[in-house]
Amino acid sequence: MTDKILLGLAGSNVGDLTSHFSIPLQSDPRFSLVVISTTSAALIENTRTGEPQVLILYADLFPGPEEAAKFLGSLKSALAIVLLPTSWATIEGQFAQIERVKKTFVAPFIPGAVQNAAFSIMQTENALASVKGSAPTNLSAGASPAGAIAIGTRVMGVVSEQGGVGRSTLAEALAYEMGVRRAIQTLLFSFDKRSCAPLHFKLRETPNAREFFVQPGKQGFDNSAQKVGETLRILLAPQDDAGYQDADRRSVRSMSPEAGGTAEDVSKSIRNLVAMSYQQMVPVVLLDLPTGSGAWTYHALSACNTVLIVSRPTLDGLNTSAYLINVMTKMFGAEHQFQRESIFIVLNRYTSKTTYSPAQFASATADLAGWCPPILATIPEDPGIPTALDAQRPACDVSEALSRGTIAIADTFWPSRGTGGPVKKQKKLGILRFTD
Repeated sequence: MTDKILLGLAGSNVGDLTSHFSIPLQSDPRFSLVVISTTSAALIENTRTGEPQVLILYADLFPGPEEAAKFLGSLKSALAIVLLPTSWATIEGQFAQIERVKKTFVAPFIPGAVQNAAFSIMQTENALASVKGSAPTNLSAGASPAGAIAIGTRVMGVVSEQGGVGRSTLAEALAYEMGVRRAIQTLLFSFDKRSCAPLHFKLRETPNAREFFVQPGKQGFDNSAQKVGETLRILLAPQDDAGYQDADRRSVRSMSPEAGGTAEDVSKSIRNLVAMSYQQMVPVVLLDLPTGSGAWTYHALSACNTVLIVSRPTLDGLNTSAYLINVMTKMFGAEHQFQRESIFIVLNRYTSKTTYSPAQFASATADLAGWCPPILATIPEDPGIPTALDAQRPACDVSEALSRGTIAIADTFWPSRGTGGPVKKQKKLGILRFTD
C-alpha cells in the first residue's frame, strides 16, 4: 500500500497544467499523478473508468457553469478542487455546495496552495472516515497492533519565534503521547543543534541526521533514527557545529541553482531529509524546529503540511506569533505557502497573572496578522515540569496540565481508538474555531 494520494488534473490549457501542476508534482512525494484530461469528453470518459482520489479541475474546461456543475455532481468517490475563472467568481458559492467539491479557488491562485489544499482535504476525509469507524482512504501501514487507527501521514512543524515558551517540551510530549501511550508509529525530528531529546529520552548523540547526509535515501534515513520502544523513533540533527553548519549551507545552495546548488546538494538537503518521512509509512511525524530563520527551521518547515505555533500569552508572544503567521502565509515561496486551515496555535505557560486571555490573544493576533489560527489548547504553567525533565521522566506523566493539553492536540489531529482502552477525551481547551 502506498501513502501517495492519487491525483487527477483536468483543464484545456496544457501549458498551465504542465507548468503549474504536472512538473511540480513530479518532485512532490505526497502525490501520484494518475490522469490528465484536456477536454470535457476525455474527463468524463476517464472518470467513468476510474475516479482519482482527488481531482483538480479547471471549471472552464466545460462550455459553461451548468455543464461543469452537472459533471461534478456525478462524481461518486473523487474529492474535487475547482479552479474558477474570474468571470465565474459570483457563483463560487454554488460550486462549493456540490457534495464532492471540497475546495474552490478563483483565479488568480497560487498552484502551491492548491496542492496543499489537495493534501489537506484528503487528510480531513481520512480523519472523518476514522471517526466513523470505516477504513480511511489513505490508511497508513503504521497502525499499531493494539488496534489504534492511524491516519495518513501528517508532518507537523512545531515552531516558535522566541525561546523559553516550551516548544520542545510540547513536541516531545506529543511524540510520547502518540508513540508510547497510544502505540502509534511516530517519528520525532529534533533539530536544535544542542537538542535536549537525548537527555529526556536517554538517547545517544549518534546516530543522527549525519548518516542520512552521507547516504541519502531510505537506508541512510533508517540509520539516522534512534528507537524509543517499538513505536517511537527520534531523529536528531548533527550535534556537532561542523556537521550542523555544513547541512545548513548545503541546504541553502540546494534551493538556489544560481548559488551553485547541485543535484547532490538537493539529495543531501534538510528539506529532502524531512520529505523522506512521507515514504516511511508513519502516520505521525513531528518536527521540533529551532528558533530562528536558518535552513534547519524554514527549509524543514517547507516540507511540512501542518504547523503548530507555540506561544506564551504575552505581548512578545503575540508579536512573534503574528510574524510567523505572515511568514508562512505570505513570505514563503508560492510552492511552500501554507493554507490557513493548516496552521494552529497553542498557548503555553498560562498563569492567572497573564496579560492576555485566550480570547484577547486571538483578537489581538487577528488585528496584527489579519486573522488568527485556531487556538487548540491553553496549557497552564506547571513548576513540576523542569523537575520531571531533569529526572528524565516524561513531563506529561508528571504534569496533568501538560497531559490534558497534549491529549487535546493529539485528539484533534489523530483521533484514535484501541483495544487497550479508550483514550480519554478532553473537553475544549482555549479557543477551538474550526471552519469548513
